[in-house]
Amino acid sequence: MFQVKLSHVCTIEHVASRSFLPPLPPKASCFARFKRVLKKIILITEINPNSMNFFRSTAEILDERRQQVKSGSWVIHPFSIFRLYYEIYMAILLFFWLIYLPLDAAYGDYLALEVLVFNWFFNTLGVIDIFVNFTTGYKSKKKETIVMKCSSIAGNYIFSFFFVGDVLALTPELPKDLINHHTDNLLDMLSLAKTVRILTYLDYLETVFSYFRIKTGAQTVIKMATLAFLLIHDLACIFPMMATASEIFESFTEDEERHQETNHMSLNLHIRSENLSMDFFSLYIRNLYTACSYILGVDIRFKYHYPWSFYITAILGYFIGKFLLLFATVVIINMLKSRNNLEIKYFAMMSQVDDYMKAKNFPIVVQKRLRECYLYKYREKYFKEHGVKNFISEKLKKEINYHTCRRLVNNVQIFQSLTRELVEEILHHLKPEIYLPNDIIVKAGSEGDCMYFLASGTVSVVSPSGKEICHLEDGDYFGEICLLYSNLKRTATVIALEISEVYKLDRKSFKKSMENNLPLFKKLQADAKKRYRETRDIERMFMTASHRQILETQSIDASEKTY
Repeated sequence: MFQVKLSHVCTIEHVASRSFLPPLPPKASCFARFKRVLKKIILITEINPNSMNFFRSTAEILDERRQQVKSGSWVIHPFSIFRLYYEIYMAILLFFWLIYLPLDAAYGDYLALEVLVFNWFFNTLGVIDIFVNFTTGYKSKKKETIVMKCSSIAGNYIFSFFFVGDVLALTPELPKDLINHHTDNLLDMLSLAKTVRILTYLDYLETVFSYFRIKTGAQTVIKMATLAFLLIHDLACIFPMMATASEIFESFTEDEERHQETNHMSLNLHIRSENLSMDFFSLYIRNLYTACSYILGVDIRFKYHYPWSFYITAILGYFIGKFLLLFATVVIINMLKSRNNLEIKYFAMMSQVDDYMKAKNFPIVVQKRLRECYLYKYREKYFKEHGVKNFISEKLKKEINYHTCRRLVNNVQIFQSLTRELVEEILHHLKPEIYLPNDIIVKAGSEGDCMYFLASGTVSVVSPSGKEICHLEDGDYFGEICLLYSNLKRTATVIALEISEVYKLDRKSFKKSMENNLPLFKKLQADAKKRYRETRDIERMFMTASHRQILETQSIDASEKTY
């Protein structure tokens, strides 16, 4: 959702591999190279759109990848390149699988050869899918983490209602001489438990939409169209399945002679009719037409006498159609009123923002950047954060700030040696800001009255002459030199490479925070001297005459007055 194509061309040489895998020897075998490629495709990647939705920045993704490599496990990461393409292909195959299963249970006798071929194909696919599910990590909604432990993955999958459906769907098509007709039909009907995977199909569709960046309106149309088709298709298959269920019931409750006498009367006329051809296509189209009539509440007049099994099927089909229509209506209303309440508020707010930008005649580029900023901040869920904190005490506000910024606290090393009370005091004075790609956060040579803590994102540090010095990522900080040495101006330019969230600490709050913490002040002072000298040494190699004049007027070593 938050991926942005950057025009930045990095000039920094990365010594270590960003896959964090150990390098291969020059004469590595083909198997070793294949094993390394296989390991790469199961690691978390920025290409998977779900990774940027779950993690806030590239640095977090790299840290997750580093931990995955360090563990040495061959468990597939749910945000890996393998999982991305697997879900894209499975979204297509699962759609056809959900079509095939009801057809097999309802019209298996009419598709003898086709059923045999498709049955083996989907059974093979089912075995592969079960294996992949046992070897893929999952998102823990409670802890908001990725679980990669094999035992936890197996337990989570086995005790889910998907596992039963996946196993029952693997019913083989056995020869007729090894199994009787009713048992074969019963196994086909049990395999319909696989249809619960329609929820997984919808999740896979979300991955496809995110990867191909399909617009929201098109997403809604595709979802509603596919769900409507599957609903009508399943209902069209219910009619012959009801007749089959009637036969199975009679075979267990009546003697053989009674069954032979009534067998021809229990067959549903949607499958067997004197006035219709016996081919599969005609039967399916007729049942499809009848299914649409029940869903839409259209009355159909029949000229022929039908047995009791048909009337039961008709009644059930009618109520199922009405129930599903009612259910769909209720779900849509609830989604609009409750589940999407925050989304509705967000889009209402964005509508006001759009009207404001049009009224002020903002350029198209500025409008686009402002929308990106709002999207990153609220993630399409608007809430009044200041309204939540209005009536609570200052102590509770500090505790909320601490937990809200826990990711920042964990990433910034200088916070690790501080007490929680002091960290809460510093966080209380921080002001969040969001910068879009290519935004200049600070500019070399300008006056500085604040420092920044980088909560998420990546920024580039550039010398006054334009030489890229380094990249800073989650947990880094910059701008402290101007606060420690008031006679100095900004020594480098800092540019956002991706959407970056920073927390600003102004000079007044900085002084207040440093008064009772001399070790922290000395730590910042030592880092400031080191950074200044590194920037100065690089700048001397590329500086012009004007830059040299600026450099000569600024010196940390000659400075006596500090913050």
